[in-house]
Amino acid sequence: MENDILIVGAGAAGLIAAHLLAQKGFKVTVLEARNRIGGRIHTMYDDGFSPFAELGAEFIHGDLPVSLALLKEADVAYHKTEGEMWQFKDGCFSQEDHFIEDWDYLVAQLHKVTDDMTVDEFLEKYLSGEQYVELRKAVIRYANGYDTADTSDASILAIRREWEEEESGDQYRPDTGYISLLEYLEKSCVANGGTVHLSAVAKEIQWKENEVTVITADGRRFDAGKIIITVPVNVLQAADAIANFHFSPEIPGYKQAVNGMGMGAIIKLLFQFNDEFYNESLLHDRRGVDMTKLEFLFSEEIIPTWWTQYPRKSGLLTGWFGGPKARGIAQGSDEEILQIGLQSLANIFSLPVETLRENLTAWNIANWTKDPFALGSYSYETTKSAEAKRQLYELVPNTIFFAGEAMYEGPAIGTVEAAFVSGKQVAARLTRQ
Repeated sequence: MENDILIVGAGAAGLIAAHLLAQKGFKVTVLEARNRIGGRIHTMYDDGFSPFAELGAEFIHGDLPVSLALLKEADVAYHKTEGEMWQFKDGCFSQEDHFIEDWDYLVAQLHKVTDDMTVDEFLEKYLSGEQYVELRKAVIRYANGYDTADTSDASILAIRREWEEEESGDQYRPDTGYISLLEYLEKSCVANGGTVHLSAVAKEIQWKENEVTVITADGRRFDAGKIIITVPVNVLQAADAIANFHFSPEIPGYKQAVNGMGMGAIIKLLFQFNDEFYNESLLHDRRGVDMTKLEFLFSEEIIPTWWTQYPRKSGLLTGWFGGPKARGIAQGSDEEILQIGLQSLANIFSLPVETLRENLTAWNIANWTKDPFALGSYSYETTKSAEAKRQLYELVPNTIFFAGEAMYEGPAIGTVEAAFVSGKQVAARLTRQ
């Protein structure tokens, strides 16, 4: 047989699995639909950004063992993000210790929950009074923004586990960009006899026990005994997606399982400003507050969340808008989204949009919701996710394996760590067979 294992997708889960399996002597071939590796990790080193811009994943959210160990193994330097969180509300800035006001009270209410329910059901049951209007808005805003989740089906128990973990940990950034880790994994895979094919869009997966054939959009055929599928949830759910595929024969229960999982929408706006214009004195001069250590800024603008590169000196501001409402804006052009972002900043900084535009030296709209190979951001746990994952694990247990951040079970939901852990787990299962 041509290969021992085929892997569909050269993102974090696919490449760490390829790296580990190739090290063990398996003949591995990775099929990546894009013309680059990385998936939803996309570090851009040109186009006027200094020194680079992360169009996709950017942070290591906490002391995450697999990510930190891989940074050490790959000899990739990283730094802690030690800046301050600020909120802009009703025309005023205030420094915050938590993403949500009344955080301690919210946590107390969360710990009253014993049986899973949606976030909306939790708010109705535990925070229904008029006195909680602002807290309810904050919870929905954070679930939409941070988790890119739809609160009508997102699991409150999963949200609770994730938010508590996030609050207790530090955050880090790789010094040379997140893609450095993926490049290390790819090189390791190839050095150990593996192969990575780019622009290889899987369209059909023919299978029987211990035998699979992948046929790509351009007619190439790849054979192996096993296959690992690491395609994002929204692509698996969308029958008409460019990067979707079908099984031959069909697998009973497959569509039902993937449709039980959640994946949100996201738009990321990267604005590189003239360093002489955007510096530590800008906010002090415009608003009279000392925000020299600003890292995260939360607001009620259309693009509500912004962050800096602190402690790195840079004129790069990154905007973030996620959740169901992002799907509407995502249908606009890049220029339209640029204008929405500039207006949001203009409202926060009390500056004319024209001034911001004049001092903008580079910009990029990372509209992952329209990206044909992602169709969204990252997964979130619905009240059906646990059962959906169990079904996917058991569909064809010795031949077809699913990996990726959506298949992870633990507190680091929707992160690169989740993808790494899932890829490692599947590689370990295959090694034991």
